[in-house]
Amino acid sequence: MTEKVKSQLQSKLLNLTNGKKAITKLLSKYENNDIVKDEIIYDLVSFHPTKNIKKENLEYLVMKTRPPFNNLSLHYKYKNQNQDIDLSYMLCLKNVFEKYSRDAKYIEDVKKALRNEIFNGKRSEFYYQNTKSNNFNIRIANCVNCNIETDKIAVDHYPMSYCEILDKFLKGSHINLKTLDIQENENNELHLSNKDLGEEWSAFHDEIATFRFLCNHCNSKFGSYGYTSKCK
Repeated sequence: MTEKVKSQLQSKLLNLTNGKKAITKLLSKYENNDIVKDEIIYDLVSFHPTKNIKKENLEYLVMKTRPPFNNLSLHYKYKNQNQDIDLSYMLCLKNVFEKYSRDAKYIEDVKKALRNEIFNGKRSEFYYQNTKSNNFNIRIANCVNCNIETDKIAVDHYPMSYCEILDKFLKGSHINLKTLDIQENENNELHLSNKDLGEEWSAFHDEIATFRFLCNHCNSKFGSYGYTSKCK
């Protein structure tokens, strides 16, 4: 069905240049907070390369201003959510006409997805088992470096950094980040499209990873072990 819809869009819009003109013209008739009801737009947004948008889960599409320049932008809202999320129809068009390239921004999104895969695993367990609540019901712990007790605490992979664990997994599995498909779930969280691979990565991480607490100051002093800033 997806390929059929894709083929129909290609036939209607002809090419990327013409498609951009046609979609821009369709959306130009809408003003701020106007609900978009065009079927072509509904079909198009399902081809966003990272947002897993399914027509049956949409409550509506709407045009809304987007900061900081307050230009009108296409947004979508799922039936079980309370907020509208903006999206790029140009990315959808590029994907339909197979012109979408996985650039540096895509790689950063892949890194976020990999982080999200391990969020509820061993790291989360370490955090809740080794912190305590203060009088304001905020989780606190002692920094292993300066011994200050604070709620401004970071869970740091140690002695093997997160980068080292992930690189070991990627090399062992012969995976290039550009080849990984990602998508947003209904909570707008990025995850790997391949759920089996996500579970495999999470299990690999949890088998190896050990942690320590650092206050934010010490964490910055030692340098982040976080994938986004360090790993290639």
